[in-house]
Amino acid sequence: MTDRLPKTVVLNAVRTAVSPWSAYVNDEVQRWHAKNVRNGGTGHPPTSQLILRRLRSLVADGCLTQSPLRRGYYGFRWTITDAGKTALYFAGYGGL
Repeated sequence: MTDRLPKTVVLNAVRTAVSPWSAYVNDEVQRWHAKNVRNGGTGHPPTSQLILRRLRSLVADGCLTQSPLRRGYYGFRWTITDAGKTALYFAGYGGL
């Protein structure tokens, strides 16, 4: 599954998480993976490290901003930029 985690899934997880902290985004991605497996997908669940790499690559793409400091267990806070909102819209996740 590690090579099949699209950036748009992680970006949408930031949008749909209870709070935009790393721990909650990770939970959303795990829910996405479980649903994908129930619908016939295969593979291992994505690791926290992979999800963090995707989040940081979205920062590099200009779709997210990252808080400067971690907050204990919850990790970093992520904010969707206008470019991220546009990417979600064109990926079929609707408007924000």
